[in-house]
Amino acid sequence: MAKERITDVVMDDASINVSKEVDLVFSIANSLRGAYKSDKYKDVIIPMIIIRRFECALANTKDAVVAAFEAKRDVPPQILEKVAGYKFYNTSRYTLAELLNDSDNIVSNFKSYIEGFSANVQSIIHNLDFEKEIDKMDKNNRLLGVVRKFSELDLNPTTVDGIKAGYMFEEIMLSVIIEEINTIYGSKGDTGVRTKAAMQIRDILLKDARLRASAKNNPFSDFKFTYKDSVSDALVAGYDENVDFYTLLLGNEELRDKITEVYMKEVYESLRGGK
Repeated sequence: MAKERITDVVMDDASINVSKEVDLVFSIANSLRGAYKSDKYKDVIIPMIIIRRFECALANTKDAVVAAFEAKRDVPPQILEKVAGYKFYNTSRYTLAELLNDSDNIVSNFKSYIEGFSANVQSIIHNLDFEKEIDKMDKNNRLLGVVRKFSELDLNPTTVDGIKAGYMFEEIMLSVIIEEINTIYGSKGDTGVRTKAAMQIRDILLKDARLRASAKNNPFSDFKFTYKDSVSDALVAGYDENVDFYTLLLGNEELRDKITEVYMKEVYESLRGGK
């Protein structure tokens, strides 16, 4: 029987350092400048993280899965899941690293690689409309570089567990949002510093007794209202350390919500579970 579900691998309170991984992914986002507006970086970053995460998880059993599939093309998915050790698999011989060996055909090969994933993974990627982004990156001479950098990113569940992956994903999303804010408002605020400041809001919220009580006693749909009030309180509590950025957020509800909604679900689940 496959040992892990698909959600256990994608994202599964000690201090968790994800700066190395976040810096690498953000350098990739910066490489998209010109071809993409900052608010569209996520159209590339999110699906590439998903693909690389699954690829790393499947690395140890990939050859065995490919061999089983090529020996019997109509092999039942359940058998491939058993060989893979997960509730998903990939039957393609390609990996991100292997795609680099044939740069002239990287577009078609990349799409073929995606088609090699099991139906549940393909559904995630297709819902993100990622094939369109593959074509766009290729047209703007970005695809090869993006694939190369992601092929070097360690997202193996044995070294980057679900908790660390979750923190990393949050920081990446916050970095992209804050870069967008800096562009729109012509701000010179350092993206890395502001990302850390945004994460500090989450840390303050996780210590909020009123918010903890709301999480334990209410469904998520009701918790949201208390959460929004608590965000304002958290900004006031941490104001002296992040004056310029928190002033911007206190004066703009749309930006405040956009940033703090990134980790709202995590805060709810952490407080509800008593972490």
